[in-house]
Amino acid sequence: ILRALVTSLAYAGRPTEAIDAADRAVAAGRDADRPIDAARAVVALMHPLALLGRIDEALARGDAAREELLRLGQPKLAARADINLANLRKASGDAEGARRHLERARIALADEPVMVAHLDNALGEARWLCDDLDGSRTAFLAALEHFRGAGDRFATAMVEGNLADLAAREGRLQDALARFASARAALDRDDAPAQKARIAAEEAEVLALL
Repeated sequence: ILRALVTSLAYAGRPTEAIDAADRAVAAGRDADRPIDAARAVVALMHPLALLGRIDEALARGDAAREELLRLGQPKLAARADINLANLRKASGDAEGARRHLERARIALADEPVMVAHLDNALGEARWLCDDLDGSRTAFLAALEHFRGAGDRFATAMVEGNLADLAAREGRLQDALARFASARAALDRDDAPAQKARIAAEEAEVLALL
């Protein structure tokens, strides 16, 4: 319950209270001799720490929690720590570090196709930031194939938008516009105004280049 409270408070914009809840969750896990739960509470703690700009502390705590989960024989939970660590490293400008975390998580979660698809999309973004455009495209296309097959229109639109941005960066502007059109079509039946606005803004940049 305390671990769930950490996430709720962090998303509600109350990071100081979230950190207090995380500290209590860690203590409760240790008092109950449940080290896995204590380590998971540390992973949850990374979010509010990041909200307060304590990135180095969040990374250090997250790395330690990941190692503890691996020691406890929980590779899938460790992979989820890797995903959080990747987000933090990408936000702090360490795209190569983010890529390593995501690739490690993808291996551990290989039997969970939905997670793999989301990881492929994140990997596409990380590889793009590392100037590996071919690797980025491969990852995005793998994610797109899964989301289309699963009928997930919102996720399909997100990946189409990423492929459009990639095409624009490579100078394939007509391909970029076609991808943006596909992204818009995928969102037509969804109430996703923020995503539609992002796609419109990025498409406008391509139109200006043309």
